[in-house]
Amino acid sequence: MLQEFRCKPAYRTHRSVFCVLLMALSSLPLVSTKSMAEPADVSKQRLLKISENKRFLVHEDGTPFFYLGDTAWELFHRLNREEADRYLANRAAKGFTVIQAVAIAEVDGHNGPNSYGHLPLVDLDPARPAVQEGPANDYWDHVDYIVDKANSLGLCIGFLPTWGRYWHDKIKDGQPLFTPQNAEVYGEWLGRRYKDKALIWILGGDRSIDNDTQREIIRAMARGLRQGDGGSHLMTFHPPGGNGSSTWFHDDDWLDFNMRQNGHAAEFTGRYDNTRKDYDRTPVKPVLDGEPIYEDHPVSFDAKKLGHSIAADVRRPLYWDLFSGACGHTYGHHSVWQMWQPGRNPINNPLMPWFEAVDQPGAGQMQYGRRLIESRPFLSRVPDDSIIVTDRVPTSVPGAGRYRFVGTRDAGGSYAMVYAPVGRAFKVHMDVIKGPKVKAWWYNPRNGQATAIGEFANTGEREFLPPDKGEMLDWVLVLDDSSKNFPPPGVADQWTRVGPLGQTPKRVTDSLPLSHQSEVGVWVRYEPMSDEFEGNSLDADKWVRNMEWWKYHMNVHVFRTPAEKRHWSVGRDWDAPWRLADDFHVYGLEWDEQLLQYYVDGVLVRQVPNTHWHQPLYLIFDSETMPNWFGMPDDKDLPSTFQVEYVRAWKKQSNRG
Repeated sequence: MLQEFRCKPAYRTHRSVFCVLLMALSSLPLVSTKSMAEPADVSKQRLLKISENKRFLVHEDGTPFFYLGDTAWELFHRLNREEADRYLANRAAKGFTVIQAVAIAEVDGHNGPNSYGHLPLVDLDPARPAVQEGPANDYWDHVDYIVDKANSLGLCIGFLPTWGRYWHDKIKDGQPLFTPQNAEVYGEWLGRRYKDKALIWILGGDRSIDNDTQREIIRAMARGLRQGDGGSHLMTFHPPGGNGSSTWFHDDDWLDFNMRQNGHAAEFTGRYDNTRKDYDRTPVKPVLDGEPIYEDHPVSFDAKKLGHSIAADVRRPLYWDLFSGACGHTYGHHSVWQMWQPGRNPINNPLMPWFEAVDQPGAGQMQYGRRLIESRPFLSRVPDDSIIVTDRVPTSVPGAGRYRFVGTRDAGGSYAMVYAPVGRAFKVHMDVIKGPKVKAWWYNPRNGQATAIGEFANTGEREFLPPDKGEMLDWVLVLDDSSKNFPPPGVADQWTRVGPLGQTPKRVTDSLPLSHQSEVGVWVRYEPMSDEFEGNSLDADKWVRNMEWWKYHMNVHVFRTPAEKRHWSVGRDWDAPWRLADDFHVYGLEWDEQLLQYYVDGVLVRQVPNTHWHQPLYLIFDSETMPNWFGMPDDKDLPSTFQVEYVRAWKKQSNRG
């Protein structure tokens, strides 16, 4: 069942709340939001560090940080502020956590001005950044704006000080722009300027180290950054295709984690298998793929022979890398990295403008990999292909090329996962799970939905056949220790969106939920719980007036069941980016057997496991004050009206709701 309502709460001050209750005879779910925005906790974002086991990135308090990056190399250089806002809001809504962008950009960022006519350097001298007194009047003010905007949305910037061509290629007077001397000066200046921002330094920029001078330039820039920011940010190196930072800098202290560019090939063998090789290096450092194949990119740069990649081609590296030990992953789109649009010189034939490409299916599917990993113990996960029983024909299972199966598991034996890129039967060693009973699931990487298979003993080998037999459709097998009572794969009590949501979409189909506009044929309107409020009175069969309740914020409750009287609650606050009473917004709740999902203006903002809410529900609206928590409303805001424009409910056609 999914229910949406469009409303405008009564009060304009931070002391007001509005409540919407979904109520059953034996349960009382409640949905509400705080009405005053609070800034994102940039300090927590900024203070990332390496986990104690040296395998992952974590926040200062030790909680895991999933690096889900997007390559926006030309973001600072080619987008104006309105366009940057649009792009960043899109990426935040899709669950990305890192935006990789370049200060001195690849596409003539040294002598081609940004959208406001500004250049980054004076006379192409990295020791002389082109800064002017006052706000919003130079290149770096624009970079500041984008960094701050990203941070406000909960996004960390993967900040490349320069693209590699400027320290590697002949740019000015037959020499690169950078020397060891000016690289250190430039690095220290950047470090000071962005010391308090949420970012990760990414040196390099798609070039190899071919001589000692180039190696010293990178090391000098790293020293400068450390001097400038006091060591407050993590640091890595973006290498050329088919390589990793470990090739040149693995033993350097400044390199906090390894970054690979497994590149724009679609095969596991010879490319993505290198992630495991970096994982196995000593000293131990985290590793991730900072540039796999992009969506809609010429496969292996040979479109005439191999065509252009699709969503499936970018999903496979996500799971290949993660299950091979990566601490995160980076997505890219061939139009988005270069921010191509009509009127700009296209590089390697982008298929569509960047502002259309941001909504390609692969971009939206990356979050399902993140949700899967975050729904199980995070910091104890290890790569382990030995979960998979090798077939009599090994090129079948575990396979090769595009058809390679990979496995990962919890070091303590509480769960295991196998990525199956195709619908081919395979066997697993069930004793990888330590508990006597194993609960098995299929997890769909295309939509993040999980389906329970059954419970089995943790002995011997067992064969599993993915749901799409014989097709090139990928699935993840998840095996859990039944005694752990994990939620369905991909489900965790987590926030998936923080910060401004942007405007409500204008082109909407009223016959579909705002949050599921593309799912034609899936949903059917459920009229008993819908009302367009077109008349002058409430329908007595649907609404009862003057019911009171006392709890608030985004929550669900059970106060009693047929068996016992007990209170279950999973409440959390959502910090809205605007006063709720300033305008109408669409609030939605979707619930099924596994999951409760909250939406605001069609954007998923929270999800929690459905542990108790399996009864028929009905909706209650009320507007109330909480004197003990927020005080009384200001007199200037009274009288006020709680306005509800409509409430609509849908049921999936294939489900009972």
